[in-house]
Amino acid sequence: MGKDGNFALVSAAVEPPSGNKDYHPLHGPFNFIGAAMTGLERGAFSAVLLGYYRLNTPDGTSSKKGDNFLAALGLAYTPLDEPNAMLSFQVGLGEEYHFRDVASGGASVDASGGSEFLVSPTIVGSPLRHLRIFALMSLPVTQSYRNDGQVDRWRFGAGLIYSFGRSTPEPTSAVLSPGQVRAQVTESALTLTQRASRSFSAAVDSRHSGGTYLPARFPGPGRLAHRRFRPCVTSASADDKICPHGRSRSCGVSRW
Repeated sequence: MGKDGNFALVSAAVEPPSGNKDYHPLHGPFNFIGAAMTGLERGAFSAVLLGYYRLNTPDGTSSKKGDNFLAALGLAYTPLDEPNAMLSFQVGLGEEYHFRDVASGGASVDASGGSEFLVSPTIVGSPLRHLRIFALMSLPVTQSYRNDGQVDRWRFGAGLIYSFGRSTPEPTSAVLSPGQVRAQVTESALTLTQRASRSFSAAVDSRHSGGTYLPARFPGPGRLAHRRFRPCVTSASADDKICPHGRSRSCGVSRW
């Protein structure tokens, strides 16, 4: 949509049970994530709208954690944005909602679920073309949970992102290769030859008087070539007699 910051994105993901917090590795349920976001950018300022939903599936006993949903707004100021360097100051404002957990047998757990409003200051830097470093902290401003065990104090995250995208192509060199030079020289030589041929023909047709031709000069390879010609003559002496070339006695079509 023009700049990198003007975009719309929809994504989906599958979360395999690879951890061991709630179940043995690879023995828990698979969870699914869906997200959508759109961003707008103007100068050094940009904004992002984000929606996120996580679907937790039941395990072998039909119990599961409640699904959770996030709606957020991100604002950013990027004073430095160059191909090899970037620095951006950001803040995220988001409402996170957790549905009730489900116990064995499918009954909802009353003492679970709730919501909170988070403010997340973030800094992002890029010291190299393909590398970005980020750090953020999420602070709950308001919380409303039914279980004190779900209450947040703070969250912190940091990481590195490496992009494998191709580098910007270098501009084409203005220096011609030897093959291009030879091609241009050949083309120029042919053009000069054609012009010389036209000049030679014009000189032959115009430089004659009384059956005697003046020397016709045309460019040659390093020198002027001088030629003298004999006119085409016919057996008749009449001025209006037509020669074999379809012209008058001094037709200008000459022989070497």
